[in-house]
Amino acid sequence: MNRHDRTDRPLTATRRGSGRIETKWHLPAAIDCLETEQTHVEDKLAAVGQFEDAIEEIEPVREPAARAHATDGGVTTISHRRSELNDRCRRVRALFADTVRSYSIEDVDGSEPLLETIRAEFGDEIAIALAPSTASRFTPPVKQAIRSATRQRREELETMARTLTQERESLESTAGELEQVAAATSSMDPASLLELGFDELAERHENLETQRERCRRLCRKRQTQIHQRVGRLSRDDLAEFLYSDLSVSYPVLATAIALSRRCLDSQRLVRDHLVRRV
Repeated sequence: MNRHDRTDRPLTATRRGSGRIETKWHLPAAIDCLETEQTHVEDKLAAVGQFEDAIEEIEPVREPAARAHATDGGVTTISHRRSELNDRCRRVRALFADTVRSYSIEDVDGSEPLLETIRAEFGDEIAIALAPSTASRFTPPVKQAIRSATRQRREELETMARTLTQERESLESTAGELEQVAAATSSMDPASLLELGFDELAERHENLETQRERCRRLCRKRQTQIHQRVGRLSRDDLAEFLYSDLSVSYPVLATAIALSRRCLDSQRLVRDHLVRRV
């Protein structure tokens, strides 16, 4: 996901760490990744709020950039110096650097110009309005445009925060169910099959089928979830981003499929013993 493409990345994107995390069933590590991102989004949301409040304290420039007055020799035009024109815009840039910027550049390799970071967060219009090279002034329309862009960014982050909460609840619930499947299958010692009668073997086969169906149901539910959308992002893209440090892109599906295969292997052993008793 390109951090600078606000169409593809309307909410947030920072990926800390570059190593691949290996785990047997993936979900504990997935929950760790999710918790890290939740903390980041909460911190960034607070930073955007600080920026938003600070902007309200800056009064916009209302006087014209140049004015004329009569002198003994005629009319002289007095232009404001560029530094005076840019003073409030400079304050806005400094506020952004002190609040939002650090959360925006965590996934950037090397340095990034401040205006590029502003563009990535708030769009081209705001970046151009705040650029020193344009001699822009912090006029009421500029202030309103910054307000609007900041409010939109805050709303996007709030949407992301809610989505991450939902994702965490889903992961924890699914992990609980899959742990039960794992416990049920691990308790079925293949060596004990020799001691079971036909009816007991049939019951064990049926129990394993129940666990396989449980895995299939969780896979169907998860596939439905990852085809939903979050703002302009698909849930699929979000999952790929969140779990990019894992050894698998879809930890729920990978875990459920692995457990389903374990159940199937156990069923085959049970069927072999059933055939011998016929």
